[in-house]
Amino acid sequence: MTTDSPTPETPIASSPETDSSDPSNDIEIIDVRATDADAPSAIDDDEVRQKFAELIEAIERRAKAEAGNVSDWRVQAVEKAKETIEQTEQFARERQTQLEESVKSLQDEAFERWTELTKEAEDFTNRLQKAANEAWKIVTKHEEEAKATETVAEDPTPSDNDDSKAA
Repeated sequence: MTTDSPTPETPIASSPETDSSDPSNDIEIIDVRATDADAPSAIDDDEVRQKFAELIEAIERRAKAEAGNVSDWRVQAVEKAKETIEQTEQFARERQTQLEESVKSLQDEAFERWTELTKEAEDFTNRLQKAANEAWKIVTKHEEEAKATETVAEDPTPSDNDDSKAA
């Protein structure tokens, strides 16, 4: 008796002791590998070829459909890319226009401020000039008065004598 577990390769062998005494041991074991090669098979070869051809045709149809889907996907991807590029270009043009407007606005504002600054500087210069002229007049007035009093003290004129006689 063997101690191996039963597998399809090692069928359980019946022992003479169990054959006669137990009716449940009447099971017949057939080795499938030992079938006759000349016996007709359950599936006809033509039928297999036909099913195989149908399978190949189905695979081809599916592949063509998938290829069509892929080409459609490529076309859609190219169209989407073109659309994105156009949107990007439009966005870039808008941004460029906005930047140009901002630069022009800044230039205009800078020109206005420069004009105001030069006007204020000119006004300040005029005020300084007036102040300097007034200061010069004040300085020269004292000098002229001092010269006038000096000349009167040194050389009396007849007009001065007339004033002194009248007093």
